Amino acid sequence: MPKTRIMRQKMDRMKIYAGGREIACDIYEAKTFWQRFSGLMFKSRKYGLLIEKCSSVHTFFMEFNIDVVCLDEDYKIVEIFYGVKPFRLAASFKKTKHILELPSGAFDNSVIKPGISLKIVK
Repeated sequence: MPKTRIMRQKMDRMKIYAGGREIACDIYEAKTFWQRFSGLMFKSRKYGLLIEKCSSVHTFFMEFNIDVVCLDEDYKIVEIFYGVKPFRLAASFKKTKHILELPSGAFDNSVIKPGISLKIVK
């Protein structure tokens, strides 16, 4: 019997626009349990992650701060947590259906703010 290998599933890359401007980092969609659980742990600061059907995230074992963007079912921004430090929880249960994790400072605060709808191109 062959040795067990950890299977890495490819994540789908996407583009996200706010106010007609693209968020300037590589953003991927977390689909599997492991991708959703691990989030940006052990990743580089240049990646972002969209986690659908999710209303909270943790930053356990992270090596950098992240910005957590809480979205409703239509990808409209409900709330933003800026600079969430490692080993913290970020949760918003007010209409939050999806979470966008981004490296802290990855977007222009004047464009991304509550009430703005994001356009997601997969």
